[in-house]
Amino acid sequence: MKKLKLITFVGTSLFEHYYYGKGKDSERRHYNNLAKQLHPFGHWAYPKIKQDLQEVEDTVTRGGVIWQDDECSAEIRSILKIYNEIKMPLEVFLIATDTVLSVQAALLVKEWFTPDKNHCPHINIHFSLPNVDFATQGKSLHIVKDLNFAKGNHYRVGVQNLRQLLEKQLGMAQKPKDFVLNITAGYKAITPLLTLLAYQHGIPLYYMYHETNALSAVPLIEYNLKDLKQFIK
Repeated sequence: MKKLKLITFVGTSLFEHYYYGKGKDSERRHYNNLAKQLHPFGHWAYPKIKQDLQEVEDTVTRGGVIWQDDECSAEIRSILKIYNEIKMPLEVFLIATDTVLSVQAALLVKEWFTPDKNHCPHINIHFSLPNVDFATQGKSLHIVKDLNFAKGNHYRVGVQNLRQLLEKQLGMAQKPKDFVLNITAGYKAITPLLTLLAYQHGIPLYYMYHETNALSAVPLIEYNLKDLKQFIK
């Protein structure tokens, strides 16, 4: 059966949904510790970071309610919406920024779709962790090295790493038309770049509006490719 490769960017909507929806103010301390500093993935194994991440995970998954809530994050909602709209099996590749919260959110999104949580046999989620000290973007297909806006001008390197990662993912797809970008969640600052890359390669873009749950396929507009490539560089 033909499958669609869906690239989905991961932000922190899962945590925001809980902490600023159902959660209590007193529960936010560990989350705030991580959110204020935007710790990069390289800090993943630090004892204090691990403690805060574990507390965050334990809090949002307490009682198992999250596993029955298909509205608990923009990533989950949009993946389900795209699947229901296009009626094709999905191979979903989650892309996280270089922050521990984005990576933790991606792990929970992946867990949400496992058979023991929610039986979605036609939605297969891909996300894996590299070594915490991975030196080049080629070592990870899921975390964009240096895409962290707390690191000053490093994000410029991160933007180039994002382009490298997406082009590698595109090269692994059999045909560009079987490759789709879901830009509902994640850093909004990278949306212009994602849009330009989609135009360059003829890749469909999907965006789901939070207020209405309406899914929009962003139309591709013709550009002068020479000018476009120069802009991306």
